[in-house]
Formats: sequence, C-alpha cells, structure tokens
Amino acid sequence: MTRNASVLAGVLLVAAVPLLAEQEDRDARVRNDREQIQLDESWLYDDFDEALAIASKENKPLLVVFR
Repeated sequence: MTRNASVLAGVLLVAAVPLLAEQEDRDARVRNDREQIQLDESWLYDDFDEALAIASKENKPLLVVFR
C-alpha cells in the first residue's frame, strides 16, 4: 500500500507542475494588461469618481468591470 501511495504522490506532483507554471504566466499577463491600460488615455483604471464625472459630462454610459 505504501508503494501505491508513493506512486500516486509522484504522479500528482508531476501533474501539478504545469498548473503552477500556467498560474505564473497568467499573473504576468494580467500585470502587462494593466500596464497597457494605464498607458492608454481612453481607459480609466481604478478611478470610479473620475469615470462617473466624464460619463455624466459627455452623456455616455459607463461600463464598470470588477476583477
């Protein structure tokens, strides 16, 4: 029984490595997206009050995304 548990633990460890690598890649992509959005003046990031003021002034709808 101990051998089966060791084999199972090894298989799970090998299977988890790609999942951890994918998480790191996703985190990097999210950080890069955030930097690109902050450089683009047509998007407002993390400033709801300013977005609401601009939308009211221009009489346009406001799209809010919570992440």
